[in-house]
Amino acid sequence: MITPELVRRIKEKIRGEIYESYPMHKRTTFKVGGVADLLVSPFDINDLLNLVTLIKEFNATYIVVGSGSNIIVKDEGLRDVVIDLTKNFTNIIKENETFIRFEAGVMLSKAISYCIKHGLSGLEPLIMVPGTIGGAIFMNAGAYGMEIKDLIKDVTLIIPDGRLVKYKKEDIGYKYRGQFLPKGAIIVDASFSFISDKAQDIFERTEKYKKMRLKTQPIGQPSAGSVFKNPPGYKAWQLIDEAGFRGYRIGGAVVSPKHTNFIINEGSAKAKDIIDLIKTIQSVVKKKKNIDLELEIKIIGNKNEI
Repeated sequence: MITPELVRRIKEKIRGEIYESYPMHKRTTFKVGGVADLLVSPFDINDLLNLVTLIKEFNATYIVVGSGSNIIVKDEGLRDVVIDLTKNFTNIIKENETFIRFEAGVMLSKAISYCIKHGLSGLEPLIMVPGTIGGAIFMNAGAYGMEIKDLIKDVTLIIPDGRLVKYKKEDIGYKYRGQFLPKGAIIVDASFSFISDKAQDIFERTEKYKKMRLKTQPIGQPSAGSVFKNPPGYKAWQLIDEAGFRGYRIGGAVVSPKHTNFIINEGSAKAKDIIDLIKTIQSVVKKKKNIDLELEIKIIGNKNEI
């Protein structure tokens, strides 16, 4: 619970930006979500460490929100301290010719542009994914046969007891659209290993993936990317399509006619509309196919996740 005393101490000790009663619809690509009691953008690593220590001291909870591209914030809002690393954790550090360290708040688009410029291949399939490096690592983002874990060398974390630690790739343990980092760990930065290639060749591959996304996905409309993970042996979009959900709507939330594993906000959706649509899809697919569709996106709020 966020108390007035915790807020006072944070304002006293933290040098970064601090916002009370922050409307989370401004920070999610779905453009939905209630108010966060407190959102903090730490100034640097010491600020972040101090913030985690304070939160722990007051027995409060925190949640890290990157670009807001893979989440639904419930209409009831957030009672956690929301930590935003996209303001100040945006540095790119060259470790050698093919090893690059990205801070967690670096947008994937910025990382890909850097790689093209410096002739570093590997991230091209993630073009137009509107997330951060930290979010991509947390979700083990992937596309067109690659996963972010394929490129990681090590990850720097703050674990819930307040310590700054470094995990090598082999210590992390990755799974499809997820990982086995300690619960509550905050990703600070990560080192990536790339393959040297001609900048023009990397650019051309990136453009190819960009065209594929534009052709098959509702790019430019408020959404959170793919809603469901692909069940073993199946494509989620195909199961949803076969269940008759193409273009189906609840309130302002609509299953994209272009790609049925995307739900889009046509402008008036509430988080509840999207969540109800998700539950309806899961229920019908389970009934028709006896397959459980597992969420790829995260639903967060002051009530339990689904």
